[in-house]
Amino acid sequence: MRIQQKRIQSPQTFLHSLPTGSRFQVILTNIEAHSARLQKIGFSSELRPGEKLLPKVVGPISRFNADGKDVPQKDQPKETCYRTVFTRVFGRSWQYVTRSYERYPRVHYKAPEVELTIDVRDGQKVLISTELEYQLNQMDEIKHTINLFLELFGECDILSEVLVQLHAFNIERRNWRVLPQGEYPWEKAKDVLQSVTKTLPAWKREIVDARFKLVTNFSPSRIVIGEAGFDGYVIFCFEQQNLYLLESRYTGNATYVFGENWERLSTLTKQEILNGKLHQDRIVHTEGWPMKISGLFPNRPDSADNQQAA
Repeated sequence: MRIQQKRIQSPQTFLHSLPTGSRFQVILTNIEAHSARLQKIGFSSELRPGEKLLPKVVGPISRFNADGKDVPQKDQPKETCYRTVFTRVFGRSWQYVTRSYERYPRVHYKAPEVELTIDVRDGQKVLISTELEYQLNQMDEIKHTINLFLELFGECDILSEVLVQLHAFNIERRNWRVLPQGEYPWEKAKDVLQSVTKTLPAWKREIVDARFKLVTNFSPSRIVIGEAGFDGYVIFCFEQQNLYLLESRYTGNATYVFGENWERLSTLTKQEILNGKLHQDRIVHTEGWPMKISGLFPNRPDSADNQQAA
């Protein structure tokens, strides 16, 4: 059963022949024809069976899949909110400034975080979703998964008879790129870190580069770069201190402090990392951020310098 269109509105239109409770997968069969797009969303050029990832954002559906969304409630009165920005004051020094603004209340919808996996069926490489169940209360998940395939590739099939089995391959998650072991002061790390921020507007790039630079002043022993749907996230590993800092290129965010090793973090979804209360601390990007980051390294001689610079 092949679907070729931009988006569907009702899964039942295409799946009505399935018995209620039956299990199925959304599948892309001719993956070689979509090799360029598969690489764009994070897969390797070899398209190795077992590769699994959260697809990189290319449109509104994949954005919701990776990041979730906030929906304004325009039937309710506006509320006063506050936003802290890092900006130049009188065209000179950078400072944190808190500003108020009015907006409609928002409801946050969590990211579905549907992952895609390359496998083999009848001797041919295929791309598959996780198993889905044809139930009335699962229609939102089914609709989202089909529309994700349609946004990424313009087509998909429904596999409902003999599902693809994954146990024959070692799963290789491609959500993170690990740099070689060794200290990473700013002069050594700046090229790869600035590649994370290069798509930002100049003023945002300057802000995020400054954050990255401060963290690398403490010479992390390893840096892990988010890829695919984790694009924009960086884990700074201070393994001797059992300290792992999760930063992102997005302004108005926070630094997450973990005691877990990066291998543990790399197996989690974004929601599990950011909302699972697994972090030891969450340091918001406000006026005291540089001092709090420096305070994580009290025995480093440059901590005092960084606090004074902040």
